[in-house]
Amino acid sequence: APPVAARLLLGCISLAFGTMTVGNGGNLTDIVFQAVLATVATFAAALFLFRSGKVRVTPKFTRWLLIAMVGYLAFSLVNVVLVLFGVLDGWGMRGGTIGIVVGLIAVGLAAASLIVDFDSIKRGVEAGVPAKFAWSAAFGLMVTLISLYLEFLRLYAILQSTDRRSRAAPVNRHPRRASRRGGRGVGPGAWSRGARGGGARGASGAGRGGRRGGG
Repeated sequence: APPVAARLLLGCISLAFGTMTVGNGGNLTDIVFQAVLATVATFAAALFLFRSGKVRVTPKFTRWLLIAMVGYLAFSLVNVVLVLFGVLDGWGMRGGTIGIVVGLIAVGLAAASLIVDFDSIKRGVEAGVPAKFAWSAAFGLMVTLISLYLEFLRLYAILQSTDRRSRAAPVNRHPRRASRRGGRGVGPGAWSRGARGGGARGASGAGRGGRRGGG
């Protein structure tokens, strides 16, 4: 039952994010596929780093990870409250460049949590923990993978919305200035000044011709 419920929950959340993206001109299949691919790649990279011994779980590593996760959770709760009460709209503080940076930090925290899960599973196997407790380790790993997938899903949705806003921005930001430069000397004032200049030149030419004839 829990795996079925988790799949149903993931499907509903993916559909919600996809609907938000598709409604703004995105593609549901693209964003879900990208999030799944990024989750699998991050899982493989974390497993490789753990198996190779390049990243080790130490008490200091666990302590800093816990502090960072608590800080991220507090930030997310504040953001949700501000959006629900109408103080902020859209993604709230998770939109734009700040949202992308926060999303990358969340992905890093989820990847570090994967390494901690691998270490706990390894320690349990080495200590000879009964097999009936294996479900708890599997459940923790599944929760971490789900959170990683959701962070990638949110990150790609923010990236697509930011890219659409940049494309929708006007190319010419100063149309009035361009029209003034292009239309200089075409207005009524310019025609009147040209007419006065032409009349003056004609009168002076006639005067010079009269003096020559009289001479």
